[in-house]
Amino acid sequence: MPVTTMMMAMMTMMMTMITVPLLDIVMCVWQHEAAKVMQDAINDFQGSGEEVRLTIANVDLALARGAVDDALGMLRSITPQQAYFVQAREKMADIYLNHRKNKQLYASCYRYFYVSSI
Repeated sequence: MPVTTMMMAMMTMMMTMITVPLLDIVMCVWQHEAAKVMQDAINDFQGSGEEVRLTIANVDLALARGAVDDALGMLRSITPQQAYFVQAREKMADIYLNHRKNKQLYASCYRYFYVSSI
């Protein structure tokens, strides 16, 4: 029996109906596992210079969950005396611009560097 265009379209639609929910499940499981691994790493490196780096990486997981406030809270906890402070401020600026759509807060992240350099 030859495969018609209509049959191909129906098969594609059925595969999409099955695949999309499976991808959602995989993403939920991946995020949960990634969060557990990240927390273990943060605990293992607590007090070291790498702790801040892991915190910044943890921000990406929070954003993937849609937890923008949590991500900003993590970034606010990084002080100017810590390594990777500049990267934390850049990530914070990106969140303000692309997630919060707030240009004033975006600019304030960079204004800090300008004021500090004077």
